[in-house]
Amino acid sequence: MMIYAMKILSLLYFAVCVPLFFDMYTILEIWLGQVPQHVEVFCKLTIIQVIVGVICNVAEIGIDASGNKKQNGVVSCICNASIVPLFYCIHRFFGCQPETAYILQIAIN
Repeated sequence: MMIYAMKILSLLYFAVCVPLFFDMYTILEIWLGQVPQHVEVFCKLTIIQVIVGVICNVAEIGIDASGNKKQNGVVSCICNASIVPLFYCIHRFFGCQPETAYILQIAIN
C-alpha cells in the first residue's frame, strides 16, 4: 500500500514539476522580468527538496505504523536542528555558496 501511494504521489508531482524544473528560467523571466542571481537554482533545489519530502512522508507513515515513533522523532529533530549550525560552519570556514544550505537540507531529509 505504501509503495502504491509513493508511486502515485511521485507520478503526480513529476507531471507538474518536471516541466517547471526545465523551464524555470523562462518562467521566472516572465514573472519577474529580471531574474536575480541565485533564484533559479533556489527554485530548482526547492522542487527537488519537495520531491524528497513527498517520498519521506510516505515512508514516515510506515515507520509510525510500526510503532517506532519516539526514535524516529528524536532522530528527525536532531537532523533538522543541525542544518543551520552545519551550514554556518561550512559557509564560514570553506566559503561555500548559499545553495549549499538547500543541498544540506535535501541530503539530511
